[in-house]
Amino acid sequence: MGKARRIVLSTRTFDKAGDATNFFRGMLNRYAIGARVSAMDALDLMALLDRHEDKIEKIGVGIDHFEVNLPPPDAPHIQIDVSGSSE
Repeated sequence: MGKARRIVLSTRTFDKAGDATNFFRGMLNRYAIGARVSAMDALDLMALLDRHEDKIEKIGVGIDHFEVNLPPPDAPHIQIDVSGSSE
């Protein structure tokens, strides 16, 4: 069994990567498909996005809001709407 990997975000810390996965999965499951994410949850999503290796490309000119959508095939994810256009 591998060593637990601690995940540190600006908003919270997870002792294991799986704890972070479960936290964000639970967050997504609280929303209906197409729903806009609350400002409080958006803070955690911004902190998570800050860790992404392609964050500059993902953020582009800025983030208008986060919303939950279904990408193919059917796994929920957070979609970033930048300046009113969906990506």
